[in-house]
Amino acid sequence: MVSKVLNDKEYKQLIVHDKDVREVIGKFDSKKIDKKLFQNRYRKKLQNIL
Repeated sequence: MVSKVLNDKEYKQLIVHDKDVREVIGKFDSKKIDKKLFQNRYRKKLQNIL
């Protein structure tokens, strides 16, 4: 998911430079990110903010 988003130049600029996007990503729990349920939730949150 993240690699697909980072390959898109527009999304990459938002991830690198937009404070709100970085805050949302920073709130993701790294311990839960490997679990399928949380991957879907985090994907939706990332898509909404982008």
